[in-house]
Amino acid sequence: MNAVLRISPLFDVQAPLARDWTTRERMQVVARFGADEAARRASAGIGDRSFLHRTGVKGAGAAAWLNAQGIDTPTQPNSFLQLADGTLVARLGLTEYLIEDAPGGTRA
Repeated sequence: MNAVLRISPLFDVQAPLARDWTTRERMQVVARFGADEAARRASAGIGDRSFLHRTGVKGAGAAAWLNAQGIDTPTQPNSFLQLADGTLVARLGLTEYLIEDAPGGTRA
């Protein structure tokens, strides 16, 4: 039986750059990018930001309350914005927000 492969949400971006593909958990994923992969890998990294303060706010008046505190909010669900001081504000749903302080910040 041939199972249908799932498609990654990043497929359209990765397809032109991919050199080799593999299958993981019934999803086609990039195994190797093109010749410049080593250069990209040398400049990419993952950082642990779990030490940053964060808080959540949700409810019908959440956006208005955050705005009253001087915190701008994204206009669309499932989006985020970064304030001038580095604070990240993520809108998780229609009335739910996550605020993550910048290093040394005091907003969350």
